[in-house]
Amino acid sequence: MPAIQPVKLKSQVMQLAERFTQPAAFVRGLTELLDQYADHTHRSGLSGEPAPLVTTFNTPTPVMRQVGVMIKPLVGLDPPLTLELCDLLWAQPYLEHRLLAADLLGLLPLEYKSQVIARVENWTRIGTDERLIDAVLLHGLAHLRSQAPYEFTDLVQNWLSNPDTMIRQLGLRYLQSLAADPQFTNLPMIFRLLSPFLRDAPAALRPDILNILSLLIHRTPREAAYLLQQNLTTSESIDTAWLVRQVIAEFPYELQANLREASRASRPPSA
Repeated sequence: MPAIQPVKLKSQVMQLAERFTQPAAFVRGLTELLDQYADHTHRSGLSGEPAPLVTTFNTPTPVMRQVGVMIKPLVGLDPPLTLELCDLLWAQPYLEHRLLAADLLGLLPLEYKSQVIARVENWTRIGTDERLIDAVLLHGLAHLRSQAPYEFTDLVQNWLSNPDTMIRQLGLRYLQSLAADPQFTNLPMIFRLLSPFLRDAPAALRPDILNILSLLIHRTPREAAYLLQQNLTTSESIDTAWLVRQVIAEFPYELQANLREASRASRPPSA
């Protein structure tokens, strides 16, 4: 991996940007650039991070940052061409190409929301690398989330109420991404959308539900405790009590007693 020379790198990325209107040539140029700066000595998993499911160049962050700085402003100039480029980038077997596809997808104008949503749903199917799922959900829907918050909320709600378990899981994964994002402050929306799953928690969705609860507990423990207490007192579902038992140790000690009491009170009387 050669040392990064900022002036040289900027010149290389400018040349890459000139190929933006030629998606195939752009992808070839990007691959060549990333390979030039690749860290072939890096071994995924040795430092504790999970190995990606797709090939990665392990390119230094400044390289991809410079690519983003040069390429992202071009998205609005030709949205249909950008969609074509996104599809071609995603079709490549490389982590960096797919991360860039997610970034560009999230910058498309709202008029292309149906095309954006279709790709988000398709790109996050089972078998997709976890890092890519998070990137697609957070970055791929960034414009919809910031420019059309009501439509964005409706989209997530539709995912969560879909009879297809995979689509509901996608909705829960998105709630998880939001809960993990310190810049997202509309936590009442997460509480509202999560509540039905606290009363009816299918086994296939329980890991995602627990992940969201854990994130909420660490961000706002009192509100998370109140959410669980409310569901315990208004539902006779054994699912709610089961979820509470899984996460109660994550709460501050002073909140655990009330949750235990509410959990005991919610148990159906013995026959």
